[in-house]
Amino acid sequence: MLTAYATVLAFMLVAATLVSGSLLVARFVRGRRPPTAPESTQDVSDAPESAPHPARFNFDPRFCLVAFVFVVFDVAVAFLVPVAVVLKRWAAESRGTGVRALIEVFAFAGVLLLGLAYARKNGDLEVEATAGGASPPTTVPSDDDPA
Repeated sequence: MLTAYATVLAFMLVAATLVSGSLLVARFVRGRRPPTAPESTQDVSDAPESAPHPARFNFDPRFCLVAFVFVVFDVAVAFLVPVAVVLKRWAAESRGTGVRALIEVFAFAGVLLLGLAYARKNGDLEVEATAGGASPPTTVPSDDDPA
């Protein structure tokens, strides 16, 4: 029992040694010249609109929704693979719990598919593509426009 804790402690010590060693080597390798650039990434006199990359940009939130749907299905697969292994073992043992577990797996997949169908029906997964794969240009209202 204590050997398991000793193994974990050994791994933690090795990890701490690697991290602190790399930080120590980086401290000696880097130069010690004073910073010549201002500490801020933007001068006070510069307006955000005159910056090379303005803070406001056109971002389509549907890209986040598509990524979220991908992550949900990716996690679902991560949950279903171990269940499939156990289900195969239960089917080989011919226990009565295998059928119930199979029904639960289909119910889980059905709920996921209902959510996917709902998102598709609402058009949340439709992404407008333009030449070059960029998002379509949209106008950002300025502060001067009366709306």
